Amino acid sequence: MSKDEAVVDFLVMPGIVQTLDYINENPECYLVKKGGKQYLVKITKDFIKTTELTEKVTSSTFVIGSYKYRKAVYKIVK
Repeated sequence: MSKDEAVVDFLVMPGIVQTLDYINENPECYLVKKGGKQYLVKITKDFIKTTELTEKVTSSTFVIGSYKYRKAVYKIVK
């Protein structure tokens, strides 16, 4: 989520940017930590792609290639 999207999400209605992503069929991206490793998992309508990260993500925002990501403030648990 870009800085502008985060501001709109905060001001308009929390979750609105995620809803727009659903409408535009943009992939969902998750940072998964397992066994001391980190993975970026992208989920689209048709595929699930998992990529092991070569560098650990420690900050709240990070860049991979030409994409900028922001960690969510919540965690998904089993």
